[in-house]
Amino acid sequence: MSGIGMVLNTAKGAIAAQQIGLNVTGHNVANVNTSNYCRQVVSYSAEQPVKYGGVLLGTGVDVQEVQRICDQYLENRLESEKSDLSAFEEMAAYMNIMESLFNENSGSSLSTMMSEFWNSWQDLSNNPAGSSERIAVYEKGSRIAEQFDFLNAELMQLESELTQEMEAAVSEVNSLADQIAAINNEIVGLEATGTANDQRDKRNTLVTKLSELIDVKTFEQPNGSLTVMTANGYVLVNGTDTYSLEFQEGRVKWEASYGGKVDITDKIQGGKIGGWLEMRDEIIPKYIAELDGLARDFAWTVNLQHSQGVGLEYFSTEMTGTQATDSSGLLSTLSNGNRIDYSKDFKMWIKDASGVTASVVVDMDNSSLTVPPPSFTVTGQANSILDTYRFTVISGGSIDSGIEVRWSNSVTDGTFTLEAGGPYSVEIDGMTVDFTDPGEILSNGDVFTITTDENGTPSGNPADNLYWTLEEFRDRFNAAALTAGGGVTASITDNRIVFTPDAGYSFAFSDETNEDCGLAAALGINTFFQGEDAMTIEVNPLLAETKYIAAARLDATGDYGTGDNSNALTLADLQYAKQTMVQWDFERGSLSRSSALEATLEGFYHSMIGSMGIESVRIDSARDFSEMMVNKISEQRDSLSGVSLDEEMVNMIKYQHAFSVASKLLTVADEMLKTLIEAR
Repeated sequence: MSGIGMVLNTAKGAIAAQQIGLNVTGHNVANVNTSNYCRQVVSYSAEQPVKYGGVLLGTGVDVQEVQRICDQYLENRLESEKSDLSAFEEMAAYMNIMESLFNENSGSSLSTMMSEFWNSWQDLSNNPAGSSERIAVYEKGSRIAEQFDFLNAELMQLESELTQEMEAAVSEVNSLADQIAAINNEIVGLEATGTANDQRDKRNTLVTKLSELIDVKTFEQPNGSLTVMTANGYVLVNGTDTYSLEFQEGRVKWEASYGGKVDITDKIQGGKIGGWLEMRDEIIPKYIAELDGLARDFAWTVNLQHSQGVGLEYFSTEMTGTQATDSSGLLSTLSNGNRIDYSKDFKMWIKDASGVTASVVVDMDNSSLTVPPPSFTVTGQANSILDTYRFTVISGGSIDSGIEVRWSNSVTDGTFTLEAGGPYSVEIDGMTVDFTDPGEILSNGDVFTITTDENGTPSGNPADNLYWTLEEFRDRFNAAALTAGGGVTASITDNRIVFTPDAGYSFAFSDETNEDCGLAAALGINTFFQGEDAMTIEVNPLLAETKYIAAARLDATGDYGTGDNSNALTLADLQYAKQTMVQWDFERGSLSRSSALEATLEGFYHSMIGSMGIESVRIDSARDFSEMMVNKISEQRDSLSGVSLDEEMVNMIKYQHAFSVASKLLTVADEMLKTLIEAR
């Protein structure tokens, strides 16, 4: 009886074992299309033999475990490559949008509009008094200004959309972290009795989704739970504990266990968030800065020449400058204050009712200071070239007792504090500013400026002419005008210069013999454009009366002919004039840097578009390489962990036959048992 019982037990165990094998095979087949599923296999071993009739007899089969076929190293590599791929895919998508905005194949491209603008001046030079030609110049200028504004608005909108995408993604990161922590808890509980294969697959799926949002590193704890970290070791999940990310004022911050918040924005490199950050903080700012610079240089180049010309008649009504200083009144705080050439003069011609003209000249050199500069030296190389750094005291006092100062240039700003007792130097955007008189007192609102040349070399002890103020210019002009016989008075309204003619008087600017200092253009007087950048540029509203479009220039007597086209010709030729322009390079976590490029206005724009194309090709190449790596590693992973239906079919037949034979063994043992019972 005991021998037959052993056979029955062996058959029973075999049937149960093959049933488990069939169940696992069915589970594999059912999940053949499940993402991140790792196939499972049954691990069998022989039962312990027993001694029977003087020999050791086997007692059947034992199922040791259901094993998950997974190479975690491959899984981690795949997650990393998918993270990079997600970043490059998002960057490529936004680069395609940017390239479509600057589409040079369309008739509405900025380069086409600039060419049409120069041609309109050429047409005007052929007929300086022509109404239709003047309207065409005005309309072409308006189109360019509108295109600058459109491109700037679209780039700013892309930045805003990227910020919104990141805000939503950070919330999703926190949700995935919570789910991973919950599965960690399940795995630790289940693996007290076996391996939680399906929970591990599910956790891998969540980690993959997480890596597609943000670059992560993982390692497994001895108890089976997973620790997930991002951005240089900041923990998102540790066992069942999670550490959230917070999106605050456009920055990604990690909430530490001690309650503090750490800004990790510049450390995030992979995943969609990493790609969005590179677009938002590096690539788009470069083209916004260069577009602003192009708009500023384009407007200045046209304005400088236009301000030296005259329209069909002198100005006979009040004229207010379109550009304002800050509250200090310093001319250097004008948006183009750094372009004023103080070695040259400002000149105005005044005409009385009888047609008699007189010139008013203001010598812009050797200003008497009404706003003394603080005592400081500046060394180093500034990151922003051909720029003006403005410094405003926001918490004054003597330097040795501590002051706080806000600074800004054309692309960035910041604050610094000089602590009581020193040191009395500070690093600003690549420059070192040393205050040489610790006892000097600076009051709230005091302003000083530093300018940089095309190499980024800052002015040392700023020259006196940087401390010309609007008030000083007003007073000097009025004195000079009075000496010349009067007729026009300068005043100041809202930090803008205002020229007001007396009854019967009119005025115009400069002449063909004068070396103009550029002050009129900087003040926005007799200019074609107004505004400071791509967002604010527009045609001077004064020119809606197209008779004021300055196609002519005054001669040495303040007169001009109705057919004079000298200024229009000079303006048309500006398209060929090379000048020093500024290119930008932005890098997250580092100071932005600029470099000089000698080019025409259109040449600079073409260089900008070319660099955009190169950047797009770089991103596309990186995306293609990452896609290839993902496919390659996925193939390796699937060859090891993926479900093969052919293999599972073979296993199904194998387990089915084994089950049938084990059942037959059970039947035979049962018949033997019945025979013995009936024999009694």
